[in-house]
Amino acid sequence: VFPVAIDRDVLLAATPRKNRQIRIHSLNDNTTVTFDLDQMQTPVETWGIYPYGVASVLIQQSIGLCGLDAVLHSTVPIGAGLSSSAALNVAVATMWTALSEVDLSGLVLARLCQQAENEYAGVNCGIMDPFISCLAQRGAALLIDCRSLDYESVMIQAPDHVLVITNSNKPRELADSAYNERRRQCEEGVRILSTQLGGIEALRDVSIEH
Repeated sequence: VFPVAIDRDVLLAATPRKNRQIRIHSLNDNTTVTFDLDQMQTPVETWGIYPYGVASVLIQQSIGLCGLDAVLHSTVPIGAGLSSSAALNVAVATMWTALSEVDLSGLVLARLCQQAENEYAGVNCGIMDPFISCLAQRGAALLIDCRSLDYESVMIQAPDHVLVITNSNKPRELADSAYNERRRQCEEGVRILSTQLGGIEALRDVSIEH
């Protein structure tokens, strides 16, 4: 895959608490997510599942998280196919690792954010969205091999061209879309092809020669 980052972001301002309570207030819709790191229960607010999921996977990695008060603001359009959930997950994970003084590579952080969305938001998404959120560079696209997770920043040398992103005004949420179904269908296709051709682990392994 070959994603690029855009000039939109998720900003978090946070301060540690002495207890293990979490409070994150969103300036976008004036709602507040609260939960306790010692008594993990799914937050009431819909978007709260993302920081909750990130906290859960970081705890699974034995990373000592502190309680905190935080304010959130995002300029990433929601439901526009621009990976707003991945951006939120990466922002929250970056915040917590900074407060906990834990140094994780961008690749590790991306995989943990993917795990959080898979296990807690119910979306069987791939690695691309958190990967580009973690490792993007200005003026470059990121060539990612989603199997090996090898990657390379590729400078975009196109002075006479621009990348244009348009808003179709058609809301899109992976959790409510046919994304999981399409992924299951692709995996079933791989299973069928593998029984006939052998050595097929993903659709990318099927060539014209087959």
